[in-house]
Amino acid sequence: MVHGKPRHSQSQGSVERAKQDIQNNLMTWMSDVKSSKWSEGLKFVQLNKNLAYHDGIKRTPYKAMFGSEIKVGLKSSYLPHEVTNHLTTEEDLQEVIDNFMENDLNDEQQTSEIHTSEITLCEEHGILIDDMTCPLYSKEADIEHNRSEAKLNLEYKAIKMKQNSAAKFPECHKGDTVKVKIPEIDRGRGDFRNILLTVLDTI
Repeated sequence: MVHGKPRHSQSQGSVERAKQDIQNNLMTWMSDVKSSKWSEGLKFVQLNKNLAYHDGIKRTPYKAMFGSEIKVGLKSSYLPHEVTNHLTTEEDLQEVIDNFMENDLNDEQQTSEIHTSEITLCEEHGILIDDMTCPLYSKEADIEHNRSEAKLNLEYKAIKMKQNSAAKFPECHKGDTVKVKIPEIDRGRGDFRNILLTVLDTI
């Protein structure tokens, strides 16, 4: 939670920078697609933000949340990548889908027999009897791994930021002279930006 005066960079700098970043992305999208409806571009801006590499978590926000990179378009289908990479028209796509449906119908009985004899359905703990990992369990493990790694990376970055802050702003002692910045809202145009103070006591 960030508390402070709205549009006041001293107290809400990170929030305002995030807003400005989203606003700039929206303006770019509106210019690219020649549209004045900014609300329609929100989902595209959100997608770009979720696909951008985050230095703090060492991965994209989408991967940190769902455990894998996002699949867009035909990449999210059941068709093999070597097939979808060579598609150029909708007719080619329809032909490939029809062929796959025919093959599925022909192989359905054989596949059912193989699955019954060799592979067991996922049990409660997600482990197959044949020492194979259930796809759902594997996906769940990937999600948990990426979330824990993202958390550790953020904690490590927070430690580094705290160390840098401690080095930049060393601990003051009684009798030291310190420079304190005066907030813009509390000073006039001709007033000094900073004021020198003497430390009377420390807590």
